[in-house]
Amino acid sequence: GANIKVNDTMVLDMDTGAFSYAVVTNTAPSNRTQHTSYKFNDKYMFIFGGLGDNGALNDLWYIDMSRVTTGTQWIRLSLSGRYPTPRYSMNSVVLPSNEIWFFGGTGSGIYGQDQKLLNLESETDLWD
Repeated sequence: GANIKVNDTMVLDMDTGAFSYAVVTNTAPSNRTQHTSYKFNDKYMFIFGGLGDNGALNDLWYIDMSRVTTGTQWIRLSLSGRYPTPRYSMNSVVLPSNEIWFFGGTGSGIYGQDQKLLNLESETDLWD
């Protein structure tokens, strides 16, 4: 099958089962597929990496989910430390310590077996 890449921001109403478009007031992240996403603090959704129109990505974005019906923005994070290599089809998990582990994936001709840690509550937001 084809890898169709989009940058839609959709919301699923769990009561009605209906999808709708989020009210996004700025430019969304670039088209992508096979990225990883996760919820943080019951308020934010983060996305990392994926396969874009020009290959693997390693950008990190978040959106305030509490404002998707009234107007919200995608924010690209620029963090210190050594970023993971561009990748798609990776896994991630948010730990109780508010750290996010990224593992594996494919990108730049490399099949990743590495792991990276992002601490979202660190004062310096370092990649480890």
